[in-house]
This record gives sequence, C-alpha cells and structure tokens, in this order.
Amino acid sequence: MKKALLASTALAGASLLATSAVAGTPTVGDNLEVSISGTVRFTVAAGDADIDTNSRGYSFTTDESEVAFNAKATSDAGIDYGLSIEIQTQPNDTQNADEAWVFLAGDFGRVELGDQDGAADRVFVDGADVMVGRGGFDGPTGRHFNFGAAARTGPGTNVTGDAPKAIYFTPRVAGFQAGVSWTPDSGAIGSNITTDSAGSTNSENIVSFGANYSQTFSDVTVTIAGFGEFGDAEDEAVREDTEIFGVGAKVDFAGFSVGGGYVDFGDTNITKANALAGADAGGWWDVAASYKTGPWAVSAGAFFGQNDNTTGNGESEVDIYSISFTYNFAPGLDIKGDYNFIDVDNAGTATDNEGSTAVLSVQASF
Repeated sequence: MKKALLASTALAGASLLATSAVAGTPTVGDNLEVSISGTVRFTVAAGDADIDTNSRGYSFTTDESEVAFNAKATSDAGIDYGLSIEIQTQPNDTQNADEAWVFLAGDFGRVELGDQDGAADRVFVDGADVMVGRGGFDGPTGRHFNFGAAARTGPGTNVTGDAPKAIYFTPRVAGFQAGVSWTPDSGAIGSNITTDSAGSTNSENIVSFGANYSQTFSDVTVTIAGFGEFGDAEDEAVREDTEIFGVGAKVDFAGFSVGGGYVDFGDTNITKANALAGADAGGWWDVAASYKTGPWAVSAGAFFGQNDNTTGNGESEVDIYSISFTYNFAPGLDIKGDYNFIDVDNAGTATDNEGSTAVLSVQASF
C-alpha cells in the first residue's frame, strides 16, 4: 500500500510539473532516486513546392509530447545502475513508450540493455549535431514537401533504431571512447519479435561499433568519430546484408560550432537483382556551423544525399540547405524555427521536386 501511495503521489507530481513547467527531482520508493522530465511542442509548418503534399499549404501539429522517468542508485559494490522510460503522450501515438532500458556503469564502462539507439549512432558526430532550432535538414523537412522515390537517406547512421539491443561503452581514456551494440532483430520493438521470412525487409544479428576522440585544447574542443555497422538480411535469398560506414568531426570554440560527416550505406538491404545490375543504397554527407550567445542560437547547414537503387536510371539526389534559430524565451520555454530549401532529382521519374519549407515551434519542457 505504501508503494502504491508513493506511485500515485509521483504521478500527481508529474502532472503538476507538466502544468507549471517547473523543474523537479522527486525521490520515489525505497530503492532508486527518480527524476521526472517532460516536453510538449506545438509546431506551425508551411511549404511551397512544385509538387505540393498539402493543398492548404500549412499545418498546426503537436508533434512532441512525452514524459520521461529516469531512476538511478549505487550498489554497495560501487556500481551505478538504473533505468530510463520515455512515455509517449501524444493523443494519436500508437506506442506507449519511445525508449525503455536499464543500465550498469562503473570503472569497467557502461552497459545498457533495452530499446535504445545503437552504439554507432551514439558515438558519431556530424553536421546535424551542430544545427539548432528544429535541426534544419535533420528536422521535419518532410512537412509539406514530397521527396518522391528519392527517400532522404539520412542524416542517420543505423538500421536498428530503438529495437531491443545490448550496448557497451568503454570508459573515456585520454579523450578516446568506444562502443559496441548487438541487435538480434531490427524489426523488434518492446516484447514483439519477428522471424526470418520471405519478403522480410528486416535485418538480424546487427553489430554496431564506433569510437570517438574528444579533447579540449585551450578553448577549442575537437571531436572526431568513425563507425561501422554489419548485419544479415532476414530474407537472405532476396536482399543484401547490412554494411554501413561513416566518419565525422566537430569543432567547438567561443560559442561557435562547426561540423560535418559522411556515411556510405553500400548495398544495405537492396535486392540482389538491383545490386547485380550495379545499383547501391547510396549515402550522404553534410556540413553545418552555428553560433550561440545569451538566449540566442543560430545555424546554417547543407545536406547532400544520393542513392542508385532505381536500376538503369542513374542516381537520385536530395539537396537540402537550411538555416535555423533557437530563442530561450524563459527557463523551460524555447522558440525554434527552420527554413529549408530543397531540391530533389528522382532519376528516371517525373517526380523531380523543388521548393521550400518553414517550421516554427514553441517548446515547453520541465
């Protein structure tokens, strides 16, 4: 009964915090120290392109709403442990949670088990890490823009998303840190799993690894990263295996940040017939710069992606040029905005598209 009452009190506290957007770190139960945070974001998006996806030309959405619970403690042996649960609270969300995982950490490094991003994605850096606002080319550029067959292959580094996995990170030593993760099934989520079957587009036994070096020299911080990701196609008679590589770097100094990255998807998950004909899964590269001063942050960047999996038709290309800003109106309240110019060349089709999108968001967090 005592624990039930404490749980009820915690939920009531979370509701009060969400309403007032005031930070808090309540302690719940006898075992773990629990912190609660949450975000609600309201977004106005508009676009103008050769091929429109919305005849109205604009939209209102509540495109982020979640409450996160993080719990931690230290064992008698000096090992930190705990858990994290991100609960989705959007009215139309079909998933109860975004990520849910447990961790152990100590002198040996850090182990995470559950629905969480893979090691490659976590150690990698590129231009998207520099962008502010809604992320520019890494944000909701698809609002009111039709990419057609040339799906934007990035920014991104992995094929596993938040599928259940085991992850290990080494301690950071002399600026170096490495990580590796193992995902049995890219199509799994929570307690649901899939099995090998004809027609499956999932991958299995994916090993994701990477490392970065981050060091500060005087007032300049330099970060360099690289990763690889390998896995087997579930429909191995039809599709190619996963083989992805990437490198990136970021430099921070005096409020400025500059970054860039490159990722090659090889033949990942395309059909063997297309690969035999010379097609590939493409890749992307990006570059960006930002400046932060007081409550303001501004950034500009560019993304260039290509894929050649339309057999015999040549490469499809996506170019995105972005400018973004963030203004911290008050503690826990930010105004974010992006403007993106997009040019898409869909090889061998009539769906080439060119245009622009604008996104303005008000985000409250506690």
